[in-house]
Amino acid sequence: MDKKNKSKGKNKSSKQQPQQEETKTQTSQTSGSIFEKNGKIFIVINAKPGSKSDEIYAVEDDYIGVSVQAPPLDGQANEGIKEFVAQVLGLKKRDISLVKGSKSSDKVLCIDEVKNFTIDSVKQLLKSALQ
Repeated sequence: MDKKNKSKGKNKSSKQQPQQEETKTQTSQTSGSIFEKNGKIFIVINAKPGSKSDEIYAVEDDYIGVSVQAPPLDGQANEGIKEFVAQVLGLKKRDISLVKGSKSSDKVLCIDEVKNFTIDSVKQLLKSALQ
């Protein structure tokens, strides 16, 4: 009887793992450098702090390259990125939040107010600022 219970327990846990993996796949479906989720638009950024100027240096399928003059100290670069991207999109800095990557060069920004924005319009604005 003990052996049956142990084997049943193993089967149950192995059955639960695929369900958990499936859930992770469903909740993390993010494709491209700009995507929409739950009515908000997200931008995947590759940051280069401490640069000579603030600029968009790349608009790729999987990331948007952003250089900022602010150094990577005490969140200064993160604030610089938010401020610069907000300026490019014609928003206020408070309309953009950093949701991932506060201590990494790979970041995800969220546009909190998406009233007049679509993925395509955001991408077009970022491309127009490309240098």
